[in-house]
Amino acid sequence: MASRKEDMINEIKFIGDLFLGRGYPGHLVKDITEYVSSEWGRKYVLLLGIGITAPINQSGTNDGYQRACILGYSQYAGEIRNIIEKNWNIITSDETLSGKIEEKPTFVYKTGMNIKTMIESRSTNKWGRNISKEGTKKCGHCNQCSYMMEDEQICLDNIMGDGMLHWKHAKKAEEIDDPSPSVEVEIAAYVLLALMSVPNPSSDDFTSAAMIVKWITKQQGPYGGFDSTQDTVVALQALSKYSGWAFNGKSHVTVSIRSKKNVVENFVVNNNNRLLLQRATLTDIPGNYTAEISGDGCILLQTTLKYNIPPPVKVSAFAIQVETDPSNCTSLSVVNFNVIITVSYTGERNVSNMAIIEVKMLSGYIPDKKSVKKLQSDNPVVQRTEVKTHEVIIYLEELSHETKKFVFHVEEEIPVKNLKPAMVKIYDYYNERADNAVTQYTAPCSKKAET
Repeated sequence: MASRKEDMINEIKFIGDLFLGRGYPGHLVKDITEYVSSEWGRKYVLLLGIGITAPINQSGTNDGYQRACILGYSQYAGEIRNIIEKNWNIITSDETLSGKIEEKPTFVYKTGMNIKTMIESRSTNKWGRNISKEGTKKCGHCNQCSYMMEDEQICLDNIMGDGMLHWKHAKKAEEIDDPSPSVEVEIAAYVLLALMSVPNPSSDDFTSAAMIVKWITKQQGPYGGFDSTQDTVVALQALSKYSGWAFNGKSHVTVSIRSKKNVVENFVVNNNNRLLLQRATLTDIPGNYTAEISGDGCILLQTTLKYNIPPPVKVSAFAIQVETDPSNCTSLSVVNFNVIITVSYTGERNVSNMAIIEVKMLSGYIPDKKSVKKLQSDNPVVQRTEVKTHEVIIYLEELSHETKKFVFHVEEEIPVKNLKPAMVKIYDYYNERADNAVTQYTAPCSKKAET
């Protein structure tokens, strides 16, 4: 939020030094800080610089900026904004503020977590939120950052093998609270973006970029996403840029998928269909398949295997229980009933991070949208809800050790025989793999059929 260019450059240098101190590649930090500095006053305007009416003067300031109210994204942001707008006349009536503020308030919103705050958050999860412990310290720059261990540094090792390249935490995997590759994917994507920003890339740069792309695409899910929203955005940006960077106008590749018996599918990728997704179903499972690739060009070939497993039994940071009301089979409960979800946080901290509950629908049943929407008004911890065709998603700001109960209504749309249980999952938004709990539920009348 610096108002002068030299202040911004100093701030960027300070942030860059923090990243270097945590083991980030020097060329990556240098390229990013130089780029942001060069974009001063054009792309990266001041946070309060909305509605520029005058050019930046020689001192680096701009008196044409409107002042703005800064809000963070939360369930209360809209309510706070309404209160400010409703009472703005009280502020404008103050003679001492005449000419210094606008007739109507302008609002800007803070962005979400970046890679630095996410790494710091994950490094301090075992101590809780903003709790000073013996042997911890702040960086000293501000009063907002998380506490870090004195001996805690994010050191990265580059891992090379099988024609791939990426970076991971220098500690052993078993010593890290969160072994998730989310941060590793994000770091690899940023390095890839930096490599492609080099004015005259060498052959080594092209080789390194190809190795990074190979590793990133190996982490990609069947629907194109990655471990979290943040690493998905950065990774897709890097892969998209690489696609244009390494584009060959004469591309023509043939891929033959063969089983032991015959050719299953022949894929042809050329300039006319290079953006088209092509796929084939492998029906002989289990089985051995080979891919024969010929031609010239760059393609992405991915195989996906899906299967169901019983919910694993393990010690979790969450407790979850699902019941139905009524629990017994009646003439009414055949066609509609309530789903009651009881959850609590059982981890070491006082409260959890943002948590998400995913409720799969029983076959033939659909959720009542009004009852799902009502969860937001009845429960302050519910940030928002989503209703999909076969799923209800509940976003929780946080959970404490106190038990919370959420109830919504479901209705039968199509009668289904031999109804199987549906799964309900709760997990930490930033640490899904390590902190999650799974259970299942079934319809009241399907319980009667089972007995």
